Amino acid sequence: MGFLLTQSIAVPVRAITLAMHCLAHGDLAIEIPGVGRTANATGASAGQVLDAAGGLSRQAETLSSGVNGSLASVRAA
Repeated sequence: MGFLLTQSIAVPVRAITLAMHCLAHGDLAIEIPGVGRTANATGASAGQVLDAAGGLSRQAETLSSGVNGSLASVRAA
């Protein structure tokens, strides 16, 4: 029984950790495992990772827009 309990915690945490690693390396399209399980701590953590991924995506878009605007100004000069 202890093994099953450990696996029921360790496997989802490992999957979320892998997703966070992928996000940190720029893969913003990664599927975040456990997002639908909001009734437990793993699902709540997955939701937080998904929120962070959304924030990173918005920041990347903002930075890209700013760089493109700067490049356009330089090219026009």
